[in-house]
Amino acid sequence: MKVKERLDKILVNKGIVESASKAKALIMSGKIIVNGKKIEKAGVKFSENIDIRVLNKQHEWVSRGGIKLSDAIKKFDVEINEKVCVDIGASTGGFTEVLLKNNAKHVYCIDVGRGQLDWKLTTNKKVTIFDRTNARNVDLAEIDGNIEVITCDLSFISIKKGLSKIIEFNKTNISLIVLVKPQFELSKDKIGKNGIVSEPSYRNEAVKDISHWLVSKNWKVHGIIDSCITGTKGNQEYFIYCVKK
Repeated sequence: MKVKERLDKILVNKGIVESASKAKALIMSGKIIVNGKKIEKAGVKFSENIDIRVLNKQHEWVSRGGIKLSDAIKKFDVEINEKVCVDIGASTGGFTEVLLKNNAKHVYCIDVGRGQLDWKLTTNKKVTIFDRTNARNVDLAEIDGNIEVITCDLSFISIKKGLSKIIEFNKTNISLIVLVKPQFELSKDKIGKNGIVSEPSYRNEAVKDISHWLVSKNWKVHGIIDSCITGTKGNQEYFIYCVKK
């Protein structure tokens, strides 16, 4: 039997809103459509793989991740058109949707979870889903030897662990756009209350560490920028854009 969760919790889990209070506000205002039906009670329970639509949402993407990657692609001027892509840590599909909107040829979605990808993306013929798949065990050559762009948005694990195998993909001129979340890269003594990294020098340390690691693995760093919006808890995040030598 599938485990069901409260609708407000599902909205938070999928990254649609930042907090339970905001989820409840959206639901009670009649702006949440579940499987084609308006739901106005936050406590109603559903399975995680429901189709959710938000009326009058403040942004166009299926999750806040879309806002982040869309901005990064523009600032880095990365070519996505007709490229074969892989989205590591796809979750609800914010990054995947951006890649498709930029006319990606195909997107392989990899995530350790199951049933999180937004319904409209699961039905897209240009999307192949790898649910319950740990990125640490992924051999990109076995998925598609023509992969040209990798995007990465991981949580609760260091990028160096999550991408340890993928980063060794033996192909040159591949673009990698990785979202660095300092709270998952630093030792506990550098992380404050509620998981917030407030000290700029600690955040810079995390970004430099990942950047140096990428360089050591024969990737050339072409740019580092602040994410245009913070994480759901308010943490400043960063994008690194690099290309395999």
